[in-house]
Amino acid sequence: MYLQVIEEFRAYDRLSGDRNESEFSSALEKGFRRGGWKAAETKAVKTPQVRRKTSYASPFLVATLYAAPRPTVCSVDPQSGAAAVAKADIC
Repeated sequence: MYLQVIEEFRAYDRLSGDRNESEFSSALEKGFRRGGWKAAETKAVKTPQVRRKTSYASPFLVATLYAAPRPTVCSVDPQSGAAAVAKADIC
């Protein structure tokens, strides 16, 4: 599922032609490959923060990234192996 999200960002990059967006999706992918989705979010949120030092980066984007709900695996069904996922504040 997470790789699909990253691919959607890449598709948006190709359509928008915005170099800043390309940096964001690249950071997502690099972070994901190094340490999963949490690392991807951490690396990606730094992209607009760094960009804000030299050019415009939407503060709304940064706030949205920090406020995004993060799914957490609360339990795994031992018979089927299916993960029960809920918001982190519920687990």
